[in-house]
Amino acid sequence: MFQLLRDQFPGKRIMIAEFGWPSAGYNLSNAVPGAFEQASVLRNFVTRAEAIGMDYNIVEAIDQPWNSSRAVSVRIGVCSTPPASRNSPGPGRS
Repeated sequence: MFQLLRDQFPGKRIMIAEFGWPSAGYNLSNAVPGAFEQASVLRNFVTRAEAIGMDYNIVEAIDQPWNSSRAVSVRIGVCSTPPASRNSPGPGRS
């Protein structure tokens, strides 16, 4: 598909706007969520995308437990907790 788009739109940037995999939640057919599966799928995708020169965004950086309206997106983050806020001292800082 990527090559087809490149051929159809020469000189245009082709980019995957959002790509991710849930670390937990329900499965959709053979798409099984899990921390190992998430790491494996993301590494495989990144390797393949970079091999063919495709730009992409990994979604999301951090899980979204507050987002209960979309069950899969709750656990789509690569990290389960957010980093310390710039406005709070955080562990080991004053």
